[in-house]
Amino acid sequence: VRAGVPIPAAPDSRMDWFAVVRASVGDLQAVSSDLSTFSAQMVQVREALGAAGESTLILLDEIGVGTDPAQGAALAQAVVEALVEAGTRVVTTTHFADLKDLAARDPRMQLSGAVFADGAPTYRIEADLMGHSHALAVAREMAVPEAVVVRARTLLDSTSRRLDDLMQRLEFERVEVSQAAIAQAEQVRTLSVQALALDKRAAKLDARRDRDEGKALAVFRERLKAQEMDLKRLISALQTNPNLRDAGEVLAQVKASRLAVTPSTSVPETPVSAVGLGDRVQVLGGVGTVVSIQGERVDVEVRGKRLRVRLGDLGEARPQGRKKQSAVQILPPVVLDDGPACVRTLSNTIDLRGMRVEETIDAIAAFLDDLILANQPSAFLLHGHGTGALKSAIREWLRTSPYGRDWHAGGPTEGGDAFTVVEL
Repeated sequence: VRAGVPIPAAPDSRMDWFAVVRASVGDLQAVSSDLSTFSAQMVQVREALGAAGESTLILLDEIGVGTDPAQGAALAQAVVEALVEAGTRVVTTTHFADLKDLAARDPRMQLSGAVFADGAPTYRIEADLMGHSHALAVAREMAVPEAVVVRARTLLDSTSRRLDDLMQRLEFERVEVSQAAIAQAEQVRTLSVQALALDKRAAKLDARRDRDEGKALAVFRERLKAQEMDLKRLISALQTNPNLRDAGEVLAQVKASRLAVTPSTSVPETPVSAVGLGDRVQVLGGVGTVVSIQGERVDVEVRGKRLRVRLGDLGEARPQGRKKQSAVQILPPVVLDDGPACVRTLSNTIDLRGMRVEETIDAIAAFLDDLILANQPSAFLLHGHGTGALKSAIREWLRTSPYGRDWHAGGPTEGGDAFTVVEL
């Protein structure tokens, strides 16, 4: 770490700075110096204890080996306790169960274990794992005669054998859990990559759809612009040289243009069989009584006044003591010779009261456009009486407007002077 050399550790690992590092690793026995394995190790332990301090790291490999196991374990525990009391960081490997138990009980210490799989080392260290010795497994791996290994196992007491079996099963299960966790983490990573790819694909599809919609909208606008120019040209020609044939062509062109850009909003008309004499029906925002039926025309009495409307303009019919069918007088349709029928309905009436003059003219133009395209014969403009300014402005505009064939103030059966009736 001091030299900047990468070490095999997890990304969140921590390595502190140490002024002194001492290590007791390997066998330093020497016949010439009268040092056995245990004696050579004690020389290194003595130097480590002399360098103990808060900025010191001591590495001890298999401390206390080479002598009586009980005495070696006691000495190893005493050395580790002394170093920890001095504030030294200590890392030691051991096969002594007492030293492992000390690390598990002392809060100043951390117990870790080397992970084995089928008796072979995996070179991984896991925290809170009390590793156990694999002497018999290693001996078998090193081709020690099987009879010797079996005999060694029989020499173990029953408690040691059960503990060894239990530790092996526990280690095997830990390996399985670890492998399952690794597989799950890989699956999660794969799913994350797939989800990211799907998000990118969805973003591309959204962008493509937006581009396509933009192109379609541009084409649609150009199409509308071209149709608008054609209609303006036809209307201009009609205004210059009006005749019935040209008017019919213009109207057909307008209808074709409207059908090209507008979905059908036709409402089925009320069938004749659904309305009977004396029924209460909705008409012009109110409720009236059917007094006569003439083909597709129905006379409805509303608040003492009789209105003639088409069946399709009627709202919901509610039978009110309907008379027997034999008493219902169904008259044949009446053909009028005095111009288009000027019957006021909800669909051909616009309420302009309270609007400014500029707003009124724009609203009337749009309204008359819709009625012409719907092939309506007349329009009713409700401006009221008031000061008369709005009424005068509307009628002055109608004098030069190309929309109406003619117009007149509303008669007694048309709502009176509060209405202006335009013949389209």
